[in-house]
Amino acid sequence: MRFTPLPAIAVAIAVMAVTPAFGQLSSRSLSTYPGPGNATHAPQGPDHDFAMAAAVFAKFSVVSGRLATMEAQDGRLRELAELMAEDYAAALGRLRTVAGTADIALPAAIGPNEMYRTRIAAVRSSKGATFDRAYCLEQTEALREAEAMLQSYAATGANRQLRRWATRTISLVRQHQRSLQQIMTGDGSS
Repeated sequence: MRFTPLPAIAVAIAVMAVTPAFGQLSSRSLSTYPGPGNATHAPQGPDHDFAMAAAVFAKFSVVSGRLATMEAQDGRLRELAELMAEDYAAALGRLRTVAGTADIALPAAIGPNEMYRTRIAAVRSSKGATFDRAYCLEQTEALREAEAMLQSYAATGANRQLRRWATRTISLVRQHQRSLQQIMTGDGSS
């Protein structure tokens, strides 16, 4: 009986397709830590995912806030948007510091994700009072989502420093929600 390599190759390919590569991390679970000539990798997980989502939210708030400082018709909304842009820029800076202590590398250039870019585009296309209304609605939704994300991590996150950051940022989000609600309802009290 003559041996033909074709069936053996087919079996090997089938086994490789259904057998996980033991000891190897998937590309989804790798993160490159920047540095001169440094290409080391470390596993990513829920802490990294939270830090990235929080950073993307913060950047969205900065970008949309800057847009509103230029486009909003209501002076109170322009002031709040400027404050939010400053507050979330500072929060992003604190997050970078905390993430660094947890060996979580956040990209140097973080921008809004596709969902947030769509929200910014929808608001940007409006003018005057329509812009103000669209900005308020988008911010209300984004703040609601951020509060839920932050509360979840603050309650169950593994990293103590990130939990502290989340708790501190929840207070900031709630303050902005209240201020935004006052503007939307026409309540002039602070």
